[in-house]
Amino acid sequence: EGDIQIKTQERDFYTKQWQSREQFQQAKNQFDEWKKNAVERVEGYRRVKLLRGCIDTESYHRLPDSERRELRKRFGIPEDIYVVGTMSRNQLRKLWPNLIEGVKLFKDRNPEIKTKLIFWSSWSEGWDLKRLIQEHKLDPNDVLAVYKCKETGDWFILPFQGEDINNPKTGHQKTMCTVNINHFLPASEVNKFFNLLDVFCLPITS
Repeated sequence: EGDIQIKTQERDFYTKQWQSREQFQQAKNQFDEWKKNAVERVEGYRRVKLLRGCIDTESYHRLPDSERRELRKRFGIPEDIYVVGTMSRNQLRKLWPNLIEGVKLFKDRNPEIKTKLIFWSSWSEGWDLKRLIQEHKLDPNDVLAVYKCKETGDWFILPFQGEDINNPKTGHQKTMCTVNINHFLPASEVNKFFNLLDVFCLPITS
């Protein structure tokens, strides 16, 4: 509660219209003193704690290198490929165009590094990822989608081919969709995805 009060006061202070620079500076000095005391009071409460970067290490952890190599083999990703991955719901408030542009710049500046970008997300909502790939002149084989079979639960990493495609392993017809909030995968499989990557990028929310 104290932290919320501090943020509210700070917002109100900086959005207020001031008559002069002198009035602003005087008020700012008073505000800074109030904020310092308020922060000290909040931090003095035993019930106020801050936890950052928490993660369930039972579910999410680095796999042995041998298992990671087997995962890459399973999904058809050679060892010499530098893999960038992201996982999030596809929403327009997320800066995915920036991520795609960044990967394009990285590839242009480092042509000797074979790089692929994998989206663990729906391709049928939010940003038109296929259009963004074309606009940035990226090879569609270098920007991949995670597909889940609604019949078998198997998942695949493939170039985007639309929704409701056939399962390449079992032949089930029109059962494959890009992962989304209705067709997701358990934490153990998510952890495997993370272990395929060299770097994970989360688009900043605008």
